[in-house]
Amino acid sequence: MTNLIQHQALDQHSVKHGFFTRNGGVSTGRYHSLNCGIGSHDDPALISKNQTIALSALDLEKFKLRTAWQIHSSVVKIIDQSTEIHDRPKCDALITNNFNVPLGVLTADCAPILLSNYKAQVIAATHAGWKGALGGIIKSTVDAMSSLGALPKYTVAIIGPTIGPQSYEVSRSFAEPFINLSLENKRFFNPALNHQSLMFDLPEFIKNQLQLANIGLIDTISADTYADSDRFFSYRRTCHNGGGDYGRLLSVISLEI
Repeated sequence: MTNLIQHQALDQHSVKHGFFTRNGGVSTGRYHSLNCGIGSHDDPALISKNQTIALSALDLEKFKLRTAWQIHSSVVKIIDQSTEIHDRPKCDALITNNFNVPLGVLTADCAPILLSNYKAQVIAATHAGWKGALGGIIKSTVDAMSSLGALPKYTVAIIGPTIGPQSYEVSRSFAEPFINLSLENKRFFNPALNHQSLMFDLPEFIKNQLQLANIGLIDTISADTYADSDRFFSYRRTCHNGGGDYGRLLSVISLEI
């Protein structure tokens, strides 16, 4: 079973990229098997091995991988030659115009977004859960890329595997800040079968935020992390099954010469 999902729109750029599934690694139990989450309680040695396996699939070196200490914010970090290799900045988007610097994002229902601007040779890896998406992480990412010369109309953004609209049940009060932001956001919420709650379409909300930022090409990997337990880790599924810790999926993009 393949552990790597790629998108042809990014293949046309000078980047290496991939959205990894949970398969093909060495972790066991609830972390089976390609758990790349540093923040999980899995054996750190196994996590490191899993990251090596993932990066090797893209012919990238694990020690060069940059990831963030994700905080569900609108904060971005531009990675340049002066950035310490072991630094994990508290933010939810990493951006670079440096070659051979893999940027990674870790998710388990939230959306990983990989962005590339071929004209300016700028890339980004963004973590967008409901809080970050509502709080402006999409705009912050696009603005920071623009500061490096990456015009949005030449940028490709691919939304990776995330919790799907048939799996994301929320309270009616959950929708209020989205609707307060814009009445048009009502369309991302539909009545649940019990009519007491709502179903939230996180991928479409993120797609709309990218459209508002004038991104030139936007697409979504059609995969529901909650529903597909064979391929994906899911925070919400873990909670519904009794709670505890959970694995994280890795998504990576690297600008190549």
